Amino acid sequence: MQKAIMVKSFKSRSRPLLKALLISILVSNTLLGNNKKKWIVATEADYPPFSYTENGNIRGYNQAIVHEIAETMQFELEVQIGPWNEIRSKLEAGKIDAIVGMYYSPERDKLVDFSPPIFVINHAVFSRAGVPPLKEESDLKGKKVCVMEGDIMHDYMRKHYPDTKLLFCDTIKEGLEKLENGEFDYVVMARIPSHYWVSKLNLHKVQESPFLIRPSRYCLAVQEGNTDFLSLLEEGLTTIEFNGKMMVIRNQWLSPLETHIFDLKTVFHWALLTIGPLVLLLGMILIWSILLRKRVAQKTSELEESREHYKITLQSIGDAVITTDSNGRVTGLNPVAEALTQWETEEALGHPLGEVFNIVNALTGKGVENPVEKVLSTGYIVGI
Repeated sequence: MQKAIMVKSFKSRSRPLLKALLISILVSNTLLGNNKKKWIVATEADYPPFSYTENGNIRGYNQAIVHEIAETMQFELEVQIGPWNEIRSKLEAGKIDAIVGMYYSPERDKLVDFSPPIFVINHAVFSRAGVPPLKEESDLKGKKVCVMEGDIMHDYMRKHYPDTKLLFCDTIKEGLEKLENGEFDYVVMARIPSHYWVSKLNLHKVQESPFLIRPSRYCLAVQEGNTDFLSLLEEGLTTIEFNGKMMVIRNQWLSPLETHIFDLKTVFHWALLTIGPLVLLLGMILIWSILLRKRVAQKTSELEESREHYKITLQSIGDAVITTDSNGRVTGLNPVAEALTQWETEEALGHPLGEVFNIVNALTGKGVENPVEKVLSTGYIVGI
């Protein structure tokens, strides 16, 4: 960004010295700059391998995904972790910008906006050894079933099995431990986190029923109407999907726990719900990119024409004009300025303005403080 410094000379009868000068520097508001916004996201505690803490650090698939998106899209990020109901309340109250890992449902979509899924998770029924096993989902009718309070399965069971008595736990770990200890007969939980805790806690009495409950889209969720951050997340998600980084993260965190009961119907659901929206989004991004290139080419041409006009105008002005960059270093002089300063443009380029344009008090002959620094710091015209 260049500034124009206009120098007007006034000749004295006694000697051809420069007595007074008027300096005007045009400073673009963009020089002030805007700090990049720090986006604050949260993820659920005690939900391994998706999100959990280890030695005080947030770990898991969710934080790996969102950090990769932030690095790809080059935005500053703060990740928090907490109980599910707590982070959900924070999002709806606008205290955080997004949740990394929230199951989609039409009811929730009325309160928050969702990205395409970062994973599709199946839920399953777990029972305790010795309790009559369930053969199909409809066997849940009339049973006492534990779910996580506020979880997607809480909503699902309440909607589809209103005659089922629901019991509640705060985390999957708590629910499975109570199932092992005989406090519950059945729990309905996400499969992958459940497999993690069954293995981690050596829960030998916990067994999985031979059917799955619908696949659920596990997404990034932003506050309703926050289209700026949602667009940023979706573009980053599409990018890491197609450059292979998302698959690397998935293999690192999830592959060891992705086990049996994964039929063709589930594969089709996953492909349809995950790849389809991403392909559509990529197409939209490509169209936007083409239009943007055309717009940039048009603006570049207009800028070149404007720059040439600007150059001709400066060369023809009867007053002395010196142009500088934002650091006050000379980028050009018109012929009148060359004559007044005794500097040619080529030798003056890159020199501090104070060297090329030395201001002297006409009465004392002493140097005067160069007002350029004041102009650069304040953006206002300074007269001397």
